[in-house]
Amino acid sequence: MSMKSLVGRKKSRRMAAFGFSAALATVNTHAALAAWPADKVIRIIVTNQAGGPTDEVARLLANDMAPLIGGTFIVENRPGAASNIGITAGARAEPDGYTLLLAPTSITVNPAISEKVNYDPVKDFEPISLAVTSPVVFAISPKLGVTTLAGYVELAKKDPDKLNYSSPGVGTVPHLAAELFKQRAGIQMAHVPHAGNAPAAQSVLTGAVQFNSGSLQPTQGLIEAGQMVGLAVSGAQRWRGLPNVATMTELGYKEFVIESMFSLFAPAKTPPDIVDKFAKAAQTVLKRPETVKKLNDSGLEVVAGGPDVLRARVAHEVPMWRDLAQKAGIKPARQ
Repeated sequence: MSMKSLVGRKKSRRMAAFGFSAALATVNTHAALAAWPADKVIRIIVTNQAGGPTDEVARLLANDMAPLIGGTFIVENRPGAASNIGITAGARAEPDGYTLLLAPTSITVNPAISEKVNYDPVKDFEPISLAVTSPVVFAISPKLGVTTLAGYVELAKKDPDKLNYSSPGVGTVPHLAAELFKQRAGIQMAHVPHAGNAPAAQSVLTGAVQFNSGSLQPTQGLIEAGQMVGLAVSGAQRWRGLPNVATMTELGYKEFVIESMFSLFAPAKTPPDIVDKFAKAAQTVLKRPETVKKLNDSGLEVVAGGPDVLRARVAHEVPMWRDLAQKAGIKPARQ
């Protein structure tokens, strides 16, 4: 037998073996899909403690997706390390269709501000749905005597060392939004981080700070009560509950759409058919009128975007937050 014939036979055997392995993998995948979700529990990992918007969205999805998928859902709270613990748990889970992650914006922010990030927001996840978003609200005390963002910028330029601002914590979306505002407006404000939105807003009421960058809750209620003056929202559109508060874009700050987002992911390599079923179920639930109203009342804008929408959002935000953190001088923290 010639050397050429021998090489040809070995190549044919390898190709046959490869074909058999591929066929076997396909059979196994189809068998797994046929059995899924069987009688196993599907868990949704939440990166925060019970309560709060992330947990609320996860529990709503868990309850309403169950009859559409045909399985039993539970919510598993894995808080800590600025959401890194829960996100990492989602990234390391088996891609078998029985683990999902409901992640806040931290999934795209943390790589820019934390030294210990054990996941890649692009490579380690399969996007399912960009569920909801929520804008940041810039608000001040009525005692300052100004009622517009332009008026506040003028005041800040006159007294560059006298103004400070509160946020719900270092690395939060409101913190980063305020830093972007400082850069774009050319003003100085000292950052006073707080442990949550409520104490951050309270600091404006007590006079400890002059400016608050926070979430819609509790800021919206304080603005409606006249205890704070709403200067701007950072969403793409005005918030329905604050129709008289303009967006940053309307006020001349181009490309200033900064929102918190709450999104559903599966671990990378989860079978595409399963990802598709989750995506369709999530969008069905999120588009129901009663769901939209409930989430709107909690200060959340329903997007119900599918995998492609979420994939594009993640690809956009990862470099955006990194660039913003670098320009703001926010050094990666050890968590």
